Amino acid sequence: MLVSSKHLSLASPVFKAMLQVGFQEGQELSTKGTVTIPLPEDCDRAFTILMMLVHAKYKHIPDRLILPTLTNLAVQVDKYQVHDCVGPLIIEGWVNKLEDDHASLTEPDQSQPHNLANYFDPKMCRAFERIAIAWVFRISHLLMMSTRFAILHLKHPISTTSNNPCRFKEFLDKLPIPQQVFDKINSRREQHLNTLSEALREARDHLEDPKNECCQVPIDFIRHNCRMNKLQHFNVILEAQGLNPLPEPPYPELSVKTMKMRLEPIFIDAFCGTGDHEAYFKDGKGRSGYFESIACRLYYEEPGLDFQDIFEDGA
Repeated sequence: MLVSSKHLSLASPVFKAMLQVGFQEGQELSTKGTVTIPLPEDCDRAFTILMMLVHAKYKHIPDRLILPTLTNLAVQVDKYQVHDCVGPLIIEGWVNKLEDDHASLTEPDQSQPHNLANYFDPKMCRAFERIAIAWVFRISHLLMMSTRFAILHLKHPISTTSNNPCRFKEFLDKLPIPQQVFDKINSRREQHLNTLSEALREARDHLEDPKNECCQVPIDFIRHNCRMNKLQHFNVILEAQGLNPLPEPPYPELSVKTMKMRLEPIFIDAFCGTGDHEAYFKDGKGRSGYFESIACRLYYEEPGLDFQDIFEDGA
């Protein structure tokens, strides 16, 4: 591809430095008038579009890009620091017309091997590609939608520095997403799972406390048996839902979505029939649907992250 070194130097501080006489490429350009720069790691399709933008050849720019091409373009824009070449109207048009429709971010694909299903689920990978695009081009609504999906569906803390499976780490390393974005996603995910786990722990602690014997039965051993029956029933349900022992941070193999589904059938049964008057059943606590309602509220009210969330700690 024949391009203008002047255009490259004006658009990109990376190419400007590369084409100075202090570098081999710059020396060759100075002596021969032309230079060949191999870029084997760059996607040809995305780089061609980027050069059209740098040279202001807007008639040759496609009005629709598939997600992988737009992701590669974002990678190159970040790599060569040519953000100003991509106008907001152009990028918004591409994002709005993505052939890989936003609606595809629904449920993770469970067809992958168990230990890699979360990391190599195509929808999760597409979510992180969208996060990269949103980050590079500062598109708030795309960032919120994509981080929301990650927060609710990730089954492990995500990082470019932790012990993620090697291939997924390589995938993340190629994306221009800073660590503070991963940190915020991890924090929000863990916060939700803490809330749900604590609701179950609070219920079990209440049932284990002898001070909370059934208050409506006058016979002591019946009051005790009532509480113990409720505790046993509660533990059986927890066991059946894979929540006994109660999950702990960093919550491996557990997403907010999965936790929500496991909480749906959980409730505390008052065998004596007087549960309406017990302390723990006030305001519906422990009744059928109580734990599910907490999970649904967290799940459906999670907005995702915006740029203010990410930068609020001065990152």
